[in-house]
Amino acid sequence: MAPNDAEMAARQGLSDDMDQIAKDMAGLRADLQGLTGDVKRLGGHQIENMQDTANAALEEVAAAVRRNPLTAVAIAIGAGFLYGVLTRR
Repeated sequence: MAPNDAEMAARQGLSDDMDQIAKDMAGLRADLQGLTGDVKRLGGHQIENMQDTANAALEEVAAAVRRNPLTAVAIAIGAGFLYGVLTRR
């Protein structure tokens, strides 16, 4: 039994729809790859910013220790004692 004209038209329409879906999927895939690249770049910049902030804070702490070495030692001893008390069983 041969397909009639209506079935042929429906099959052609379905084929066209499938082709369009494949093109849309390819476009979405390309967009997703672009977004992934953007996120990587932004993440890299954020990491650099956090590293700069951490380095600045470390330099500030080092300068404070140089200005007040006895205070820094007293704080370290107190923190160590407190840690020992809290972790003792």
